[in-house]
Amino acid sequence: MPRIRIWTLESTNDAKVVGHLAGKLVTYLQLGNISIQTVGGTESLMYNKKGQSLSDRLRQTIQQYLQKDD
Repeated sequence: MPRIRIWTLESTNDAKVVGHLAGKLVTYLQLGNISIQTVGGTESLMYNKKGQSLSDRLRQTIQQYLQKDD
């Protein structure tokens, strides 16, 4: 099954709204059975080491996600 993962770095509430809208869009466009996963701000940046920049945390989170997805 195809899967789409949407990261909203701003907040978890944004993730819920975006996920709902993405589901409606998939239905409207009749794209079939697609899994939509959303992740909010606090969940998406798992690696929060002291003094680490946002770009470094985002890079580590993406690398971790890609390793899990294999």
